[in-house]
Amino acid sequence: MKELLAQALRMVGRGGVRSLMTVTVIAVGITSLTGVTTAIDAIDDHLERTYSKLGRGTSIIRSKKGEAFTKREIELFRESYQDKGVMTIIEEISFGESVITDSGESNPVYHIIASDENYISFCDIGICSGRNFTPEESECGKPVCLLPQEITSPVVSVCGRKYHSIGRHTDKEKIIIPYTSVTIADPAIGVRGKDPQEALERIRKECTVTRSDPETTGYSKAMGALSIAAFIIGSVTMLAASINVMNSMLVSVKEQKREIGVMKATGASNRYILRLYLLQPLLLSLAGSLLGVPIGTAGIYLILVTRGIEFHFPLSPIISSIAASVTTALISGYLPAKRAATTEPVEALRSK
Repeated sequence: MKELLAQALRMVGRGGVRSLMTVTVIAVGITSLTGVTTAIDAIDDHLERTYSKLGRGTSIIRSKKGEAFTKREIELFRESYQDKGVMTIIEEISFGESVITDSGESNPVYHIIASDENYISFCDIGICSGRNFTPEESECGKPVCLLPQEITSPVVSVCGRKYHSIGRHTDKEKIIIPYTSVTIADPAIGVRGKDPQEALERIRKECTVTRSDPETTGYSKAMGALSIAAFIIGSVTMLAASINVMNSMLVSVKEQKREIGVMKATGASNRYILRLYLLQPLLLSLAGSLLGVPIGTAGIYLILVTRGIEFHFPLSPIISSIAASVTTALISGYLPAKRAATTEPVEALRSK
């Protein structure tokens, strides 16, 4: 095997520019395939975490005609839904709001959410320190708040009013205040649990229900389409690589026909020749993979980081890409290798 490998390496080296071009084409294909599959995996993971942050498996109910829910309507809904899941009141006060802390004014990056004690459970947000609102604090509009853990100030000024922090949570973007501590124009009802349709019938009001489940938002279909696109891109790049590999090996067999005849005349079996000429595309594909995988991974890493998407080392896409490259090379190289193995020694020695 050692002798076979050494001879295959010598033949690949003699190919010179042809071998280099083959490796380059394979590297481009692997770069494309690794990059696309890594990007799709990262986007999928990012969207999954985004859905979780927004409240995966939840529904947001709003008045359809712009007529805000009354306190009586909210109470009717609460009574009907209390045994079916979590229900909360939500008002998005502002996006990109700055807050004033002990150390000065912050960058305008925070979302101010007016809600009640159930919002934490609704959005599946963890409490890092301190505590959540009590029902009394939610009802009476006490100036307390829940802050991201990065804000250490005990008192912050939000929307022109001072709030005392009673807890820190895991969401880096949201500042949560009691919905009764500010004037809210059009509160929404958020639910996590069973279908709220039965509870909505008690309100007898035309409403819109927005669900955050991936199946209802088209997320699954979109990711399926991206996966199909990745498969098509990968297939095209691998097809181009396979054509190049086959062409390279056919030329190599033709150029080395006399050498094949000499090997056969000195006792080399058809099986040995077949292995020798299958080993060459295998070496070319591995060389292309070693070049393409780092380039594809590094390129996608830079793109994802600049877009604020978390990058995870793409072990599965890398293994899949290398496996696809090796399989393609072996399939493409089999016909030239078979032709070399079945060449008659006399005919090969007569060739120029």
